[in-house]
Parts: sequence; structure tokens; C-alpha cells
Amino acid sequence: MQIKVWVLAQQAKQVEAHHQVLEEGQQPEEVARTLLDREDLELIDAKVLDGSLNLVYASWDSPAAWLGSGLDSLADSYRTFRERKHDLHLLKHYGLTVDLFVMRGEDILLLKRPNGIWYLPGGLVDKTEDPTDAVIRETQEETGLTVKDPKLLRVWSYILQSGRDAFHATFIASSEEGEVQLSHEHSEFKWMLPSSYLQDYLPTAFDPESKSHASFYAQLKLNIASLRQAP
Repeated sequence: MQIKVWVLAQQAKQVEAHHQVLEEGQQPEEVARTLLDREDLELIDAKVLDGSLNLVYASWDSPAAWLGSGLDSLADSYRTFRERKHDLHLLKHYGLTVDLFVMRGEDILLLKRPNGIWYLPGGLVDKTEDPTDAVIRETQEETGLTVKDPKLLRVWSYILQSGRDAFHATFIASSEEGEVQLSHEHSEFKWMLPSSYLQDYLPTAFDPESKSHASFYAQLKLNIASLRQAP
């Protein structure tokens, strides 16, 4: 599967699109920042075009300038951003995993897996399933909680033990009511501050000698950093 990272850049009154094919081991955010030489980029859209998965990033200095830019499907990313909607159903068939930061106050919901790892609700997107629908379904199946209007936080990847990249879409949603009812997949649950999860738990949960664990841990830290910046 070919993955392209796009950035939309404003030059005077013109809008330019630049892209680069993602190579093995690269993170989409890093490539986007390199292309535009900026840190304040945001993932605004994800879609399949011409058989490639396209991740679109931008920095919105002057949002009105994007309207009528003539960039065809990429120009639609502006409208997607403005409406806070993501055409994520176009990611289907690509073995995507979704997971969710379920927020209750300032706490996040964590589930204990059979291997002893505490992590977020989530799972694989079914074939033909919209990733947003998938994260709602997985959360309901694993916790008994029904969440509404989950927002995309990040699309990211980490290296499996086999050396292959695994791709995730992480969402955020609030759930202020309801009792957690675990499925057979998990044995315990807890609500925890993201900072406590990051500082007190994660450093002891992974093998520092494992390249796969180190890759996954690094991405979790970025997810939590993004969580702090989420509206």
C-alpha cells in the first residue's frame, strides 16, 4: 500500500500542495513538518485517491484563502477541516486499527488486556466499515459505553516485531455517564489521568530493548501530547 503525505501551503494568494511518499519507518507527522518546515501542522483529512492512502496536513494562517483554491479533492480538505468531519470511510480495506481516548472529566478509560497491558478501547476496522463507526462499535463492545461524535486525534504507525508497520487512527470522545461493563477481552478497567498513565505506568509496561515496544511507546507519548492540545 502506498501512503502519500500532503501539505497545503499558502504562497501569497495561491495555495500549493506538496507531497511525499511515506517510506518504511517514517511517521506521517515528521514528513509533513519536513515538507513545510513548520511545527504547527494539523491532520485535516484522510482519503483514498487513485489507489493511494493520502494524509493531508495544513497550517491555517488565513483559512479564507483556501476557498476556491482549485485543488480539486484536496481543496475539499478545507471544508472537512472547518466542519470537523473526516471522510475516514475511505480508509477501508487497509487493515487499520482504531482506538479511543474515552474522557470522563480529566480522566481516560484504560482496559487491562490478557497480556497485562493497560490500553485504550479499540480494535480492527471491519472490511467496508467506516473507522468512526468502528471506534464507536469497539468501545461499546468492550466497555458497554456508547460514545457520540468521536473526533480524530492522530493517524500514526509503529513497527511490529515482524518489522511491518501497523497503522492506527486514534480518536477522542467524552462519556460522562454510564457504568463500564467489560467484555471477555479484558479483566479490569480504571479511570486515570493521562499524565499518570504516561509517567507512572507506561515506562514499566514496555521492554526498552524491544524496537517494537520503543516505537509503540514513542507514539503513545505523542498521542497524549496531542490529547492535551485537543479542544
